[in-house]
Amino acid sequence: MTPILQTQSNAGDFLVNYTAKDPSTIDSELVEALASGGGPDAVIIPDSKVIPHQNIFLTIPFSSYPERTFKDAFVDDTESLVSSTGIRAIPLLIDPLVMYWNRDLYSAAGVVQPPKLWSEFYTLAPKISTYDSTLKLSKSLVALGDAHNVPHFKQILLTLAQQAGGPDFLNAQATAIETPLASALRFYTQFSNPSLKAYSWNTALPNAQNAFLSSTLATYFGFASELPELQRKNANLNFDMAPLPQTDGSTQAQTYGTLTAYAIVKSSKHLAEAFNFGVKLSGSDYDSQLSRSIGAAPIRRDLLSKPIQDAFSPVVYAAAIAARGWLDPSPEQTDKIFTTMVDDAVSNRQSNDDAASRADDELQSLLSQTSSAASARAAQ
Repeated sequence: MTPILQTQSNAGDFLVNYTAKDPSTIDSELVEALASGGGPDAVIIPDSKVIPHQNIFLTIPFSSYPERTFKDAFVDDTESLVSSTGIRAIPLLIDPLVMYWNRDLYSAAGVVQPPKLWSEFYTLAPKISTYDSTLKLSKSLVALGDAHNVPHFKQILLTLAQQAGGPDFLNAQATAIETPLASALRFYTQFSNPSLKAYSWNTALPNAQNAFLSSTLATYFGFASELPELQRKNANLNFDMAPLPQTDGSTQAQTYGTLTAYAIVKSSKHLAEAFNFGVKLSGSDYDSQLSRSIGAAPIRRDLLSKPIQDAFSPVVYAAAIAARGWLDPSPEQTDKIFTTMVDDAVSNRQSNDDAASRADDELQSLLSQTSSAASARAAQ
């Protein structure tokens, strides 16, 4: 039976017991707690955990949370949380991928503005990247081309693929030359190829965030929520934030965004209360406070239309509006697929096209398996 959940006209007060969990163990702990007859009424999780656990979470029917209400309240990127029958989870925050750039390194090369297009990195690399006769890099323009010391390499590749082929890039029609994923991989790996002028990165270098903090990396792609950490770890670092670059000829800005969502556990004995609290938590007052507390962006359209007047919020808010995430069917498995793709292409074990083609097939298969499993559970 589909539950009927009611919102309160007067939200009232809630007594909520909140327990923080280690992200690396929350999956197993949640499953074990529910198996033993316990477990929470709701959880706050990244959107990447919604699909893997969709058999655990309640899909809120449109009769309780109309789709029109959802669309009017939240940015476009949240529509990945909407299924054909209802709302998979209530969005709370969005953390967009942005570009951090070192003012001193750019200025020393005579460059006064960070790149707005990906193609600009080709001409900037010889100006900023510095290496000796053994190809040992002492300064790098950008951390692209590796799967092990670039913290958000999968998200960067997803953004490049989506910019090339749209949100459904796996099904996008290939150009006469390559698929969107192959295009993303080709661009990405050029910066770790020492035979090219774009050479700026290699696997022997430290983690990209650490390199940026030590002023040996001029450009770092990170999430907006990393800003306080960067400021805390090196208070003397002269850096700024800018939007993620776009492809040549693009007419609409696009970046990657990670959602934080509130999911109701379907076995909860307090479904209505859990729903009412989720609606309240995603309201303007709470959303504004939550976003400020962790440095991410609010998820609501009404709040994003009025950015806080500081140096960084206008960039973060604009990136949140432009963000397009990807409802990852299995973060662990897709991490392996993307890592293998990059490693094979960089080491020449496979051509760029072959590595991307295999990854494309594996991702399609994984998505198909996830969809089939979800349909089977829904029919039970």
